[in-house]
Amino acid sequence: MIEANLSKLKSGIIGEQRLFRMLESYRNHFPYKVVKDVSLDAGGKFQIDCMILTPKLIFILESKNIGGKLYFEKNPERLVRVKENGETSVLESPEIQVERNVALFNWWLEQQGLKIPVVGAFVFTSSTPPLILKGPERVTSLFPKSIFYYLHQKWNEYNDREQCLSKGDIDKLSKIIQIECKKNRFEQYPLRKSWNLDTVQIVNGVRCLKCSRIGMARLYGKWQCPACNHSDKDSHIPTLQEWFIFNKDQITNAECRDYLMITDRHLAKRLLKHENLLEFFSYKSTYYKWKW
Repeated sequence: MIEANLSKLKSGIIGEQRLFRMLESYRNHFPYKVVKDVSLDAGGKFQIDCMILTPKLIFILESKNIGGKLYFEKNPERLVRVKENGETSVLESPEIQVERNVALFNWWLEQQGLKIPVVGAFVFTSSTPPLILKGPERVTSLFPKSIFYYLHQKWNEYNDREQCLSKGDIDKLSKIIQIECKKNRFEQYPLRKSWNLDTVQIVNGVRCLKCSRIGMARLYGKWQCPACNHSDKDSHIPTLQEWFIFNKDQITNAECRDYLMITDRHLAKRLLKHENLLEFFSYKSTYYKWKW
């Protein structure tokens, strides 16, 4: 059961990381701010994978890292997945999840005295896209490469609407959301103790966000995947985030070298100099923590 829950959680994190990296590669012509991993309370806690704040509307995007054959069933609403090996599983409908989060976030905005349109969609982030044999009817479903078109299409639909938020308002709302997220975070990291993960081996190596294989090599200032040949200079950041989620709440230079499978302590020090990592000094050593 622990291994199954761990695999499910890791799969979700990998999907979210793929979504975030895709959004980082976009440059929209309208002002916007991306807020990740949102946890809020509107009479009940709810979690949103990704939120995009703009002057005229707010986008909610949910990542779904699932493959196989998919059937969106009705009455009752559910998602039926059939894997390549024939194994069938029943999941909560992403339509219900998106609609619930849009409603709860609208309620949360009302509590802040704000009124702005909110639209939602879910994104299939699996490295192997699913085959959708019976699709959703009410909520937009996307593949990563169609996100850019979807955002611009929706923005154009609201082109004649009055601006609800200035750039300063967007920055202020983003800060309020981030403060509230710290109060309402769902999981207490790291999960090793609460999930009894001492019995589960933490696999060392940098994970490829394209094919999910662990074991990227550091070559010429970038990480190179030996399986799919994908290269990226920052692939170690999502891998380090997994360390803080599953293993420990801090990491040293030596632990970083062992975990990322590198030998150069100077390289490890450079890799740990990142906006998502905080540096701390003690009498005996220097260590780093994730900035949640």
